[in-house]
Amino acid sequence: MTRHNPSFRSSPPSRGTGTDSLLAPRARRQPFHVPGSELAVLAAATDWSAGPLGDPAGWPQSLRTAVGICLSSRFPLLLWWGPELAMVYNDAYRPMLGAAKHPRALGTPGREVWPEVWDVIGPMLDQVMRGEGATWSDDQLFVLERNGYPEECFFTFSHSPIPDESDQVAGVFTAVTETTERVVAQRRLATLAALAGIRGTGRRPDVLRAAGEILGANTGDHPAVVVLDTPPEGDRAALSEAVGAQLDRFGAATRARVSDLVRQVSAEGGPLRLPADDESRAAGVQAWHAYPLGEQASLAEHGVAVVVVGESVHRRWDGSLEEYVALCATHVSAAADLADREQHLRRAIESHEEIGQAVGILVERHRWSPAVAFEHLKRSSQDHNTKLREVARQVIESGADPG
Repeated sequence: MTRHNPSFRSSPPSRGTGTDSLLAPRARRQPFHVPGSELAVLAAATDWSAGPLGDPAGWPQSLRTAVGICLSSRFPLLLWWGPELAMVYNDAYRPMLGAAKHPRALGTPGREVWPEVWDVIGPMLDQVMRGEGATWSDDQLFVLERNGYPEECFFTFSHSPIPDESDQVAGVFTAVTETTERVVAQRRLATLAALAGIRGTGRRPDVLRAAGEILGANTGDHPAVVVLDTPPEGDRAALSEAVGAQLDRFGAATRARVSDLVRQVSAEGGPLRLPADDESRAAGVQAWHAYPLGEQASLAEHGVAVVVVGESVHRRWDGSLEEYVALCATHVSAAADLADREQHLRRAIESHEEIGQAVGILVERHRWSPAVAFEHLKRSSQDHNTKLREVARQVIESGADPG
């Protein structure tokens, strides 16, 4: 890392004219000059006299020094100064302001820049300004209006006091790093790990129910979730009931729209997106994304399984989120398919056991060979257009030959 050593030059006593301020003429070297810093350039061009900090010519040395440290640092730093907690920040902090708050935040009272979270950070800053010590926050959640929508963000930061010439707290230094990407990535990995853990844990309905509970617990990425098997033969009433049971906090109109989305996805076999209505947006859902899970199973009890997730109003549906949701659907599909295969295997084993028991009964009664007894069961099954297992059950239950 390159070390910056900003030069602070004091004016000789005989030249106490304040011309060494941020707004000094280009002919004189600015005391807060930081090569390559966009914020330093912006600070030099700012009319500070129009804001709460006033003309830099009148700034105390404590403020000038704090601003110099802030602008020179490559770590995200934010300086709050004076009773109105006017903001000065550096290049590394600037991205945290998003597209909506920079450059107007420079020199502006903090309450005006961050009104959406002032109820949280305001008391913290007041504590420091009262001389009650520094604060520390780890992965603090804020919903910020910085990019045109209420964005879920996480930060780790500390507020520290800045003394003035009389050793009184005159401002606050905030060292901050945004941890949103790490927190969200860990949250998604935890969801994917939990979904991977449901494979081989039960029958298909139990697997889908567990998947819905796991996905539903991650309200940050998907505030509403539907995971279900579509009813066989397009039973609209059964589908509406199943969707409604999982979206019980939404109204009838939203449940009907999501039911139609599920039906369309199961018929077309590809993922679809449905923009949310006003009711859904009020509940935190920006859009509905539906994913079919494989092809329709051979079992008659259900049709295609579908996962529907509500897109959060607090997160943009970008490539990473789309990839994550697709992985979730893949995990659920794999777990449901494994449950199907295990169920087929259980049924095959049970069927073989029952057929073997029926063959044993016929061998004992008629002194037939096992092959003859099995052919007798098979012929009876064909004659009566009945499954071989059902014929075997008749023999076991009645003790009589299949009729």
